[in-house]
Amino acid sequence: MRKGNLAFWSLVAVLVIGLGVGLSGCGDIGAPDATTVIATTTTTTTSTSTSTSTTTSTTTSTLPHISGKVVFSGTTDGIKGGVSLQIGGPGIGTLVVTTDADTGYYETPHLAASGTFNISLLVTKEGWTIDGISVNYTGGTKSNQNLVATPESWEILHVGGGSNLNAIMSNEANATMMAVGGGSSIILKASSPYTTWTSVSSPTNEALIAMFGKTENIIVDRLAGMFISTNDGATWDFADLSGMGFPNPLTNEAVSDVELAGMGKVIYVTETGKVIKSPDMTSFYDITPPGGAFINGLGREIMGVDGTIEVVGNNGAAYKTENGGTSWEAFGPATAQDLSQGYIVSGYGYLVSRGGTIFATTDEAATWQEELSGLPYPLNGISLIGDSNTPSVLGGNGLIMRRIY
Repeated sequence: MRKGNLAFWSLVAVLVIGLGVGLSGCGDIGAPDATTVIATTTTTTTSTSTSTSTTTSTTTSTLPHISGKVVFSGTTDGIKGGVSLQIGGPGIGTLVVTTDADTGYYETPHLAASGTFNISLLVTKEGWTIDGISVNYTGGTKSNQNLVATPESWEILHVGGGSNLNAIMSNEANATMMAVGGGSSIILKASSPYTTWTSVSSPTNEALIAMFGKTENIIVDRLAGMFISTNDGATWDFADLSGMGFPNPLTNEAVSDVELAGMGKVIYVTETGKVIKSPDMTSFYDITPPGGAFINGLGREIMGVDGTIEVVGNNGAAYKTENGGTSWEAFGPATAQDLSQGYIVSGYGYLVSRGGTIFATTDEAATWQEELSGLPYPLNGISLIGDSNTPSVLGGNGLIMRRIY
């Protein structure tokens, strides 16, 4: 045999032996598909055939596996932020999988064995109750094995329909609630206990951005037009508030939030991110806080055009003035999320974000905590409902929730 051929076959033998050594360590979990983001660490104990693995999945594998989401109660929409799931079953021992931070999706690596697989939360996600499940796995691919997440301190009154809701108000005379919003206008109404919501005909095709009144319903659309109903939304009229000093529409600017601050006094936020006040509906002043922050909405308290005004906006912007906008000071949580609206009264308060987070304070806004994060929808509005001043929040996909005490 030539020396060149001998060297060639020696190299082949080395490669074959090396490949065999590499395959021997695959264990019971099996080889992951190339499309799956695989465990950062894997530990195998050969004497018990028990494996512990950590996996983060963002795409679907073509190999046999179990997959699903951690979903918001009553929907198939995954909660955000990522949670760690513990999966136990035949041939894998204990497997740890982290859900995708944006979609709530999880996926196991390839499963070689069949049987009952128990999937549960590994670490508590603050503010949520997440129920575990058992999956009877007989091989192949088993998808849509979802775990349900329910907020612990917030009652879900409505979700679904796809529309953005922006404002809510209660009618104390007949114990009804009405919520408004939509890209082209939507009105929902419910009676106590507020679990069944029906659609109400809207007087405008524009999105609705605010509500006023407790015995009469006054709604405001994005073009600052106001409509009034004295029969709980059965019919609507163009509102005549001239006796209170308000023209209709309130302004010729498109608005994203508005507050009537007294006789003939108004504060509003424009769709271009500016804060405007008028003490008499004839003179209008731009009082936008300096610094260039885009303002989205108001942080309601007892607001007056020459006194307290609170505003919130993009990238965690939150400002408060005690002198009608002459000077401003920053307040609010340390966050980069876009804040949409707030409510602060009697020392406690809440701010809501388009990132699906509710921030809370109990000490006059000195400190803030994340009371609930990970909601799959943007939060657009918050209001205090009824005599008990119960906070209610609204957002995307028709979401309405109220605080449980």
